[in-house]
Amino acid sequence: MWRTLGFDREKEFFERAMKNGDVKHAYLFTGQDMIGKRTFALELVDKLVGAGTKNEATSQFDILFIDSSSSESGQTITIDAVKEIKNRLSMTAYSGGYKCCIINDAHRMTDEAQNALLKILEEPNEKVVIFLVASKPDLLKPTIKSRCEEIYFAPHGRKILDKLLSGEKLSENQKEFVAEFCGGRVGLLKNIIEKSSYKEIKTAIEELSRLEKADIGERFLEALKMLGEGDEKLLEKLLYWMLYLRSKMDNKKYAGVLERLQDLYVAISKPSTNKRFALENFLLHL
Repeated sequence: MWRTLGFDREKEFFERAMKNGDVKHAYLFTGQDMIGKRTFALELVDKLVGAGTKNEATSQFDILFIDSSSSESGQTITIDAVKEIKNRLSMTAYSGGYKCCIINDAHRMTDEAQNALLKILEEPNEKVVIFLVASKPDLLKPTIKSRCEEIYFAPHGRKILDKLLSGEKLSENQKEFVAEFCGGRVGLLKNIIEKSSYKEIKTAIEELSRLEKADIGERFLEALKMLGEGDEKLLEKLLYWMLYLRSKMDNKKYAGVLERLQDLYVAISKPSTNKRFALENFLLHL
């Protein structure tokens, strides 16, 4: 039994691989942000190391999860993290099964980190499986991708989203809006439900639509207001704008706006950025 919703084809693929002893040493999970790749990987490694059938507390020593949160900037995965992978995976499995490592947002690895990981992939150990989870696989070196079996995770169908929304206290119009906004990304939908952020998303999108029609003076006044709310709220709003525009990518006019918005999000995330200049420049060309 799987707790993760959907992805029936991927579940069957790995169930068959585990049954036949045909699990590869490295996989690359690709697909949109917040679609459920990480959640699937976390449940899969539990199955591979034997969680639930052996001592679960012990088996957790055989699972290593790496992301950018441990780096100084919080934006990259450094060579130090990859060195930890090498050290941990060289040890014998406590559970007697597989040792697994998940590198979440693997596209955030620095060049130095990618080179170090490549050496690990070139000399795979038996009963060791590495999962790279990446929404931007083009940022990974071709030599890394060539040593992984790529599994693409497609957006979920509407039935999965409707199932999650069925117990929520939202009107049908609100459910329709949220489902369209999520664009098949069940991880995003779960976040919205858990944080009860429907109203904030709706307000942010209405604000973006209003700014499109506003004059320069109004846009700059709004920039000051947004900056006054603090970096955390500003980044949250920019994220909602990006997710909304991604759901509208069938309209070509939004492609350039989304690209500039992504650049703004990265810039605002850096402490050295002149945030006012960056935000005003984006709104000027909205």
